[in-house]
Amino acid sequence: MNSIPWLANMKDLSGAEFSFLILIVIIAVLATGFVLDVIARGSGFGPFLNGVLALIGVCAGIYLRYRLFAPFRADDLVLTIGFAIGTAFVLFFALGFAKSRLS
Repeated sequence: MNSIPWLANMKDLSGAEFSFLILIVIIAVLATGFVLDVIARGSGFGPFLNGVLALIGVCAGIYLRYRLFAPFRADDLVLTIGFAIGTAFVLFFALGFAKSRLS
């Protein structure tokens, strides 16, 4: 995706920097999963799956932000963070609602 400017900069990272970035993402996913598991309790999916779903929601939000609002400034941080967190929230709300109705 050439429209995401900071994603193009990831190609310039060295092996150690990229490994450190992957380690940070894994730790953030697990921490987010545990926090969401504490918040959701019975409606949650477990710490690991909560973290993975949060990562999927954030990635989908970032993709949708650059896909739908490409004419706007590419480096608008507030819009990007809003889409990332908002999409993850909508995903968890929909999955929690579906889980409560099915069980």
